[in-house]
Amino acid sequence: MNQEIEILWGNQTLLFHKERAIYFAEHKLLLISDLHLGKSGHFRKHGIAIPQSIAENDLYRLNELLKYFTPEKIVIAGDFFHAEKNNEIQLFEHFLKEYSNLQFILIKGNHDRFKNEFYTKIGFNSIANHMTLDDIVISHDFIPHEETYQITGHIHPGINLKNSLKQHMRLPVFAYHEKHIVLPAFSKFTGLYTKWENNDYEFIGCTDYGLVSL
Repeated sequence: MNQEIEILWGNQTLLFHKERAIYFAEHKLLLISDLHLGKSGHFRKHGIAIPQSIAENDLYRLNELLKYFTPEKIVIAGDFFHAEKNNEIQLFEHFLKEYSNLQFILIKGNHDRFKNEFYTKIGFNSIANHMTLDDIVISHDFIPHEETYQITGHIHPGINLKNSLKQHMRLPVFAYHEKHIVLPAFSKFTGLYTKWENNDYEFIGCTDYGLVSL
């Protein structure tokens, strides 16, 4: 099972990685979406016992990706922080200080409700509603009537699988077709959208052991 799968898409060489990220080789850029940092803290604040180790594990995975690809830029395509401020934001501030040589870019999502000054104070170098890499537009949610290639997040794509023993499994996936890629949620503490009605999409499933084409 492969750790990564390379495809040529939108005139770019893209590396899909099992840790739910895409690396743009030509731009030396790592792209993830839906980190939802602070979500476990939000649940704890409301009396639900969710361990902080969830956030720590997500940042550990991100750290391993940065060491693996050694990018010059990292883009978070929305929903960086889940809700109200909590101490998990301090984990990310410390994380950013460890990588002060990188450019961190936030594409704001529906959960990113603070003013831009909040994100720049944490350490983000740039905040935008979308960005363009050559012919590819990166945004949190799909932009209707956009004629170019689009990469988005937001919906936490997944797929239901059933084996010969009628056992069910749900996997996070990269969903893609000729003009659109949907990133899986980077955080493992998220639900999955599995009600796919558009048959034009193909799927690459993410497992702990590697990627699988579905």
